[in-house]
Formats: sequence, C-alpha cells, structure tokens
Amino acid sequence: MRVIRLKLGNVGVSIKKSSKDLVIAQLKNDQIPFIVKEGVAEPLSVPPTLDNQLLMHLTWAITHYFGCKKND
Repeated sequence: MRVIRLKLGNVGVSIKKSSKDLVIAQLKNDQIPFIVKEGVAEPLSVPPTLDNQLLMHLTWAITHYFGCKKND
C-alpha cells in the first residue's frame, strides 16, 4: 500500500489507498474519503471546516498520484 505524505500550505496531509477505488486523506483532525473514478478523484464527504483551496489541492494531488493512468 502506497502512502504519500505532503504539506499543503501549513497543513500536513497523509494520503493512502484504502481499496481499488477508495483513497483516504488524513489531516490533523479530519479524514476525507475520495473515490477515484475514470482517473479523477472526487471527495465523498467534506468537513465544513475545510478550506476550498485546500480541497482543490487535495483533489489534484489524489488525481495525480492515484488516478492518472501510467503510459508504460
């Protein structure tokens, strides 16, 4: 299982693939599940305290690392 740790602004984020289509983003106090369909990540639920810009960057990072098909 691949775990990616990164910092978005001043927020530390840990992203891991939970199943084939489910990716979990772990922030300090929140867990945000994302589903990856057709190479694009979409959040399943979003905490009301989450900044929209942070959500946009999280969605991009998950799409980039887990959604994009690799050309082998």
